[in-house]
Amino acid sequence: MSVLPKRFRAKSRFVDLPAGLAPPDLTVDEVAAYRRESRWTVHKKIREGRYESYLDGRIRKVIFASVKLDRERTMGAGLTGKRPPGRPRNPRDEAVAAE
Repeated sequence: MSVLPKRFRAKSRFVDLPAGLAPPDLTVDEVAAYRRESRWTVHKKIREGRYESYLDGRIRKVIFASVKLDRERTMGAGLTGKRPPGRPRNPRDEAVAAE
């Protein structure tokens, strides 16, 4: 099972990936499209050390293995980035119901 979609949108263009072949490195826009994160979040993870990156001329490249490792860590910990469903109850409503 491949974790990469065959095509994903990076900025304003589609990027084709060969089936079964993971790219060695991606641009920040491609990582953002792959992980469905904002570019700001990708740069934040680079600063935190969760993604390994380097400069290729003027272009920041992120090593795909580090992106995949972060994804596996996040999925293993059960962190999806979403809050629990439903709105928490107002304490006043619970007090009225108890009376």
